[in-house]
Amino acid sequence: MKTDDLDLKAKDVFWFHYTSLIGGLFFICLLLVGIVALKYSFFQDELHKKEKELTQKEQELTQNFENLQIQNEALAALSLKVQKEQNNTINFSSKEREILAFLYQLRQKNKELVELELEKQALEAKLFELKPSKGALAQKIKEHFKDSNLSISDDGSLVFASNSFFDKDSFVLKNKAKAEFREILSAYFDFLLQDEIGKKLDNIIIKVHADKQGSFIYNLDLSQKRAFELASFIYTFYKDPKLLQKLVAGGKSFSSPLFDESNALNERIEITFTIADESQQEK
Repeated sequence: MKTDDLDLKAKDVFWFHYTSLIGGLFFICLLLVGIVALKYSFFQDELHKKEKELTQKEQELTQNFENLQIQNEALAALSLKVQKEQNNTINFSSKEREILAFLYQLRQKNKELVELELEKQALEAKLFELKPSKGALAQKIKEHFKDSNLSISDDGSLVFASNSFFDKDSFVLKNKAKAEFREILSAYFDFLLQDEIGKKLDNIIIKVHADKQGSFIYNLDLSQKRAFELASFIYTFYKDPKLLQKLVAGGKSFSSPLFDESNALNERIEITFTIADESQQEK
């Protein structure tokens, strides 16, 4: 019986201390919440004050900026007025006035000429768009490559001396010439095959010409083999399908000399092209 009483008292003591502990923890939690609420309220008040100050500063800056604009406009008007007064105080002789009037007219004419030139270029571009012309395209090519060392003829063709790429009586392309040939032709083909121009081309043609040393048949065979060699080499580095569709090659023997028969420049390579609506006439 005494043991039961002791157990009951121990339980009462346990629950008393447990309840006290929970009550203490609850009080601490309430205290912490109160502290946080007070701090939040304090910071909110500070934040509102800062926002008010910033708004006030912004209004002051806006007002200062507007005042500055007004002052700048007044200063510009004053400067213009002073300039006009200075101009009015200058006394020009009648001859000087004539020169000034002439210079003014000249400047106006130059302005008109520039505008006319721009209109002309726009019309030429539109005309080329509607009806392609080999002459117009040749001008584009020459303009594009004007700062390069390429030899571009008046019809837009790319011209090389044969001895730069082939030894005498040989149709094997020189190894040391391949890198230069690849670089030059890549730049030329890139320009010709861009969308604006490429869609107007019918063919890109390799023409190989020979001199008159030897018979016509011998030189025809040599020039044909050289043309085939060049086309084969081009296929190794320029893989654009548009070029493969348009590229043709042929040897001309000595049928189209540029100079008298003794001139070595007759032995040459031409990379040229035909415009779609002109190729039928040439055929």
